Amino acid sequence: MAFTLTELQTFFPHQLWLEVSERTQIEAWQATTQQPYSNSAARWTAYLNTLCSTQFLAWLKVHFEEEELPCEFSFDASVWEVVNGTALTINQTRVVLIPVEQSHLSEVCILQEWIDIPDWVPDYYLAVQLNLDECWMRVCGYATRAQILERSHYDRMTQTYALNATDLIENLDVMWVAQDLCAPAKPEIQALPSLPPNQVECLLAKLSDSTAYSPRLAVPFSEWAAILTSDHYRHSLYQSRIKQDNPTVEPGTPIALT
Repeated sequence: MAFTLTELQTFFPHQLWLEVSERTQIEAWQATTQQPYSNSAARWTAYLNTLCSTQFLAWLKVHFEEEELPCEFSFDASVWEVVNGTALTINQTRVVLIPVEQSHLSEVCILQEWIDIPDWVPDYYLAVQLNLDECWMRVCGYATRAQILERSHYDRMTQTYALNATDLIENLDVMWVAQDLCAPAKPEIQALPSLPPNQVECLLAKLSDSTAYSPRLAVPFSEWAAILTSDHYRHSLYQSRIKQDNPTVEPGTPIALT
């Protein structure tokens, strides 16, 4: 039995529910196809992240219409080519949206890249469920890195942290208040190794091989993370994987909401 968006909002009043119309879905897909990806899985990841982030940004603009709320994120195909998730900076608060496409969300899987790459770690992780058939998305809640490390299960095979949906804090207003009163302490994370140029060259060659999915598990995590954290290396990997010198949209193009 399918419920209307209004009914779902009534059942789960503390969660954020947003309509995602068919027209919005089409526009997001058209925007996604303007950028090349090496495989259909990466393109779908980019589509879900585009849809999720643009809808969330639009909600922010309406929700905080009486406040000046600088908010921006980078449209970075070099990230979506290999990793699911979108980083936003709202004022001084960094959040990462983790879109998932499941009919029943019992747990949220956060890729290790968002947890253990120092420059990528946000203040908060937001789990976003998308139901494209029913034309809605919901922000199920948020968690901090400390909460994820304490309560989640780490899967070494997939290099992901699985957090039960019940461990998420549903009400985003709590997050805004907590940020104003006592922002999460910046975590101390072990620095990534510095790779010599010849090793980087070998890694890029290996990771550039055509695959149907992300090559993120093909090398040790420390080496993979060192490639991703460097904009130059990551963009080089992206260019090699799509085998195109001039993408339609330059990776890292900023999209701002003020």
